[in-house]
Amino acid sequence: MKVSLFIESIASGGAERQLVGLGNLLKKFNYDVNVVTYYNIPFYAQYLKENNIEYVCVPKAANKYTRIFHIFKYFQKNRPDIVISYLDTPNIISIIIRILGLRYKLIVSERNTTQNLSIRESIKFHLYRYSDKIVPNSSAQTEFILANFPSLKPKVRLITNFVDTDYFCPSTENKKTKSNLSILVVGRIEKQKNTLRFIEAIFKVKNKGYEIMVDWYGDKFLKDGMPTEATKYYLEALILVNQLGLETNIKFHDPTINLLDVYQSSDVLCLPSIYEGFPNAICEAMACGKPILAGNIGDNRILVEPEINGFLFDPYSSESMASIIEIFFNLANEHRDKMGMYSREKAIKLFSKTSFIMKYLELIE
Repeated sequence: MKVSLFIESIASGGAERQLVGLGNLLKKFNYDVNVVTYYNIPFYAQYLKENNIEYVCVPKAANKYTRIFHIFKYFQKNRPDIVISYLDTPNIISIIIRILGLRYKLIVSERNTTQNLSIRESIKFHLYRYSDKIVPNSSAQTEFILANFPSLKPKVRLITNFVDTDYFCPSTENKKTKSNLSILVVGRIEKQKNTLRFIEAIFKVKNKGYEIMVDWYGDKFLKDGMPTEATKYYLEALILVNQLGLETNIKFHDPTINLLDVYQSSDVLCLPSIYEGFPNAICEAMACGKPILAGNIGDNRILVEPEINGFLFDPYSSESMASIIEIFFNLANEHRDKMGMYSREKAIKLFSKTSFIMKYLELIE
């Protein structure tokens, strides 16, 4: 059975990480799998190659005006039995191609939480009736769909993210006690991730005399090394860091394929986003035995138990964020270690790759 996993690109984001991981798991169940994109951002290309998964970029489909035509021609030629699409635009394209006459089983995946039921969002959800199954990856988005589009209920199946907890695991090295706090953030630098307010929070904590070091790993939306419209927010973040004198406290890094070392070398993961689906970064950091500081939003409330494996804050308040960071800083090392241990235990229970793939196989078969 031929399965095409369809997404905009295989860049470094959480949706992309889950999609290539799904491809690897399907391959192990002897499915003929390929990954299809229209933007050639090959961050996970080596991962796909190592796991013998075909990667196909349809470069002419990068043009938004002819995109549907070129993806239609590709699927018409390659005749997948099943298309699993991730993210809004690939979901809509996959549905339109079905409406235009190609026949394949279609599973669309919702990777975020809807913040505003705009006309575009409403059209998208109405088009979803032409899909076979709808897979939100968070309880929050599942509840949103069922509340606003109850007719879709028979198609909806919640499948949360998986983590390879054998790979993402705590470090075996003895960690030395440090006087400063190493905070890790993993995510794109954009408004959703709340970078500017987070920088303000770090400034407030530093002004109280705390030694803080932040490493932020994520895309900065540069094209050929030059700013684009999408980089404005990143440039604002750089300016704010310089204005507040935080150049030695906050470092922005390019995405890395080797996140394990990054997780293991940090004290705590912080995710300041104003909205999320089921955050990959939180799941992976928990698997690595790290406490979590995160906004009190969506499924973060399921993943983070305050004072047990981390803390929740109001992501719209830099004061709330700073207060939680200060509270965590003042915890004894033993308390932090217990939080990390509980994160690890919870990760093993919640993020099973076996459960993840079996749910997808059930939909496929």
